Amino acid sequence: MLFLTGPGRSPGDAARLRLAGVPVVATRYQGVSHGFLLLGTRCPTGTTRAALLQVVDTVHMALHRRSW
Repeated sequence: MLFLTGPGRSPGDAARLRLAGVPVVATRYQGVSHGFLLLGTRCPTGTTRAALLQVVDTVHMALHRRSW
């Protein structure tokens, strides 16, 4: 699971997922507001571009993961 947050979210959320056995990549982006990823499509910034690239890379890796 990819867990993207701004400064208002608790790092404990990702930790609880890890304790439950969920593989988590947690990234905290400073200086962003809630919904920054969705709002970034209308007002793109370097931060939203970086987050979108992280989402694309994570999905790509998950879809192309080999289990053998």
